[in-house]
Amino acid sequence: MEKQIGCILLGKKDNYSLESHRLWININGEMKLSEPHMFCPYIQEYQDLYFTSDELIKKGWKGIAYKNNVKGKIFKHFYTENTWYNDAEIVVVSTDKSLGLPEPSIEWIQYYIQEYNKGNIITKVMVEYDYTLGNEEDERGNLIPVEIFKVNPDNTINIKSIKDSWTREEVIELLSQYGMWRLDNQTKNILKDGKQKFHERA
Repeated sequence: MEKQIGCILLGKKDNYSLESHRLWININGEMKLSEPHMFCPYIQEYQDLYFTSDELIKKGWKGIAYKNNVKGKIFKHFYTENTWYNDAEIVVVSTDKSLGLPEPSIEWIQYYIQEYNKGNIITKVMVEYDYTLGNEEDERGNLIPVEIFKVNPDNTINIKSIKDSWTREEVIELLSQYGMWRLDNQTKNILKDGKQKFHERA
């Protein structure tokens, strides 16, 4: 299945190595793709893409977050009851290699650069994800499903542009995928309930 997430471009006017950053902007305002060990005296600013999820930050979570009014905007974060962090967003994908997160594919990064240089700034994208049963239970004792993003063996995530319209066949396929997930989830919970009742009777 697919989910919409945010896409944020942030620049850093520093001496960071292009080993960590995938994008840069020259003195003419054009975005370029960086290459390993590359040196260019015309770099105006290093750039990176950060993809944010609207997932709620829950107790026990820790990772990378984005908050607009924090210095640097990107920071290591963990669950806190401090309400000042309520609008922090979880960063799930990034071109910044220093964060150790999954990345977009090179092909998609090149597509982003093309669109950027045309004046089209992409702020929302679609990514593939699955559901799996988490550790928390609902009021009936059933395990609550959680979202997990599909990560390829090369640590990249498949990113798609947001569709403005859907064909009849695509709608049927999406409903079919959701129905299969619901059936699989119900089956797992039935087996779990059956096991629990068996142990109660034993």
